[in-house]
Amino acid sequence: MGYVVPAVKNNPSSDNKTWNWQWSRDANSIISKLGWTGLGQACGAYVKGSQNKTDYFLPHHKLINGKLTLVRGGVRAAMQRLKSTKLPATVKLKIYSHLAAHYRHFGDEAPKYKEIFTPEEVDDLIDFLCEEM
Repeated sequence: MGYVVPAVKNNPSSDNKTWNWQWSRDANSIISKLGWTGLGQACGAYVKGSQNKTDYFLPHHKLINGKLTLVRGGVRAAMQRLKSTKLPATVKLKIYSHLAAHYRHFGDEAPKYKEIFTPEEVDDLIDFLCEEM
């Protein structure tokens, strides 16, 4: 299964600190206007080529005034859910980096790694990095 973490896009953005995402409303409106590619851009990761909403993870952009818009509250909500998301540690690390870039855009500091990754995931990441070297 190939996961895709989209490129970081900070604009347009909304400083709204609240997040109210409904898959049936928000995902459908994005798919209707921008297709499945648009939904992928709204999320932290997705399964390449999938047209199944269960393969899209950690949305943090919404369609606002017809444009895919980064929402501050969505970034925070996605980061909070990242810890409990059942994805490989290497994918979670890429999502963490993506979301941390959004945090910086809003002038915020992202949570520390130890708040997001379990000790087992950290071990997996260290093993992965050592294999890559």
